[in-house]
Amino acid sequence: LLAKRGYSPTDIEKLMHGNWLRFLRSAWA
Repeated sequence: LLAKRGYSPTDIEKLMHGNWLRFLRSAWA
């Protein structure tokens, strides 16, 4: 899903490490 939206594996790791809740809120808002 994330890769299809243009996120690289490194970006996904960063999101999972710190900002995943905020990211999910903005992604699903």
